[in-house]
Amino acid sequence: MKICLITPFYDPWLLGGAEKYAKTLVEELSTIHEFVVITSKGPIPRKQQNLSHSSYKIIEITPRNILTLYDVTKKDLTLGFKKYLWHFFDLWNISAYIKIKNILKEEKPNLVHINGIMGFSPSVFSLLKDLQIPHVLTIHDLSLISRWSSLFRKGKPVF
Repeated sequence: MKICLITPFYDPWLLGGAEKYAKTLVEELSTIHEFVVITSKGPIPRKQQNLSHSSYKIIEITPRNILTLYDVTKKDLTLGFKKYLWHFFDLWNISAYIKIKNILKEEKPNLVHINGIMGFSPSVFSLLKDLQIPHVLTIHDLSLISRWSSLFRKGKPVF
């Protein structure tokens, strides 16, 4: 079976549990299944040997937006307004839709596993419906209902 993992961050840029989960999942399941990882382009070029492993391949994309996904995750107060604009454009990113669609048409996976949509936007769900590819979503936080995924901002509940 050919499986495509869509994940915002992937090794060597492990930011937390969701990224460690994705790496472990791919490394373990790629021993019995063919894997393709679609992830965001890192802050520095990925080493060539990391792009194509013997059991899976990594495809990096950079959907158009005002900042990169890595800029948005920084605690940089000078990016304040740009971060708001980034989130606005990430509500439905047509660039991500087109780039991921082209990859999926070429790779033809039997299943897509979504490990997060940050930077790719909810357009991924419409794309998978349009292409009629079975998919699963692993939820690691509450980012689909609040941009403050912990549901707290400055120590206070956002609801």
